[in-house]
Amino acid sequence: MTELGLGITRLADDGNDIQRFEALGGMIHTPSRWSKQRLIHGGFKPEHIAVIPNGVNPGIYFPMASEDIEAVRAQQGFTPEDIVLLNVGSPVWNKGLDILVQCFARLRQTNRRLHLVLKDQSSVYGVGVQSYVQEILKPFSHDMKEIALSGIRVIPAFLTFHAMRSVMNAADFYISPYRAEGFNMPVLEAIACGTRPIVSAIGSTSDFCHADNAFLIDGTLHGPMKVQDRETDAHFEPNPDALFAILQALCQSDPRDRKLPLVEREKSVSQFHWGVAAKALGALF
Repeated sequence: MTELGLGITRLADDGNDIQRFEALGGMIHTPSRWSKQRLIHGGFKPEHIAVIPNGVNPGIYFPMASEDIEAVRAQQGFTPEDIVLLNVGSPVWNKGLDILVQCFARLRQTNRRLHLVLKDQSSVYGVGVQSYVQEILKPFSHDMKEIALSGIRVIPAFLTFHAMRSVMNAADFYISPYRAEGFNMPVLEAIACGTRPIVSAIGSTSDFCHADNAFLIDGTLHGPMKVQDRETDAHFEPNPDALFAILQALCQSDPRDRKLPLVEREKSVSQFHWGVAAKALGALF
């Protein structure tokens, strides 16, 4: 799996290792078409790459009863009128957390019912969210920064799968304005919980997100370029104004209409669960 291209992880600059691998019948499985394109750009032939999407466990991630969701939200300090956005990730460039925080800060000035919950993944990525948010908000005035920070909650602790299910159910929308992802598992898990995602229009989630089950953020697709001292194969730059417009409209939406329709949740889970992935991997072997 690769988000931005193989880069320094390439097997060999001359391609001999790739040729030997393929000559011996070697096959790669990767979880998204986006990742497959990055591997092709890195020198692998398409016929040696099988796309086998990741899956979700519907026994863990599922929609909770409305009264249970209300209880979780109340425990977190949110009212039914509040709009709660959730993001699970880390402050690395390709995940687009900077775009999200800046857009949220703008909207929060006039929409005090808007809240952002960030699940810190520093245990996985080694980079903390709290200090990164402070850094992103530096260009804002003191008052704007304080208003934005009053609506941001960071969950720093490790969460069990069951606790994460509660967090995802309690959110009105899962939001991920990413630049590049290999798959983006939390988006699929949010869908399985009945929480509609707001995601980049182009990228790995295009395999399982569409206009019927997600809000898609327009932007610009970029080819190879150097970003932060790294040569990237491709990335998508979400348009902050497009994200702002989506969130602004959702702030006016009826709370009863925010959850993903059950039929769309069922379609996604039936296609993207670990049983399907296991069968496809078994067939490949």
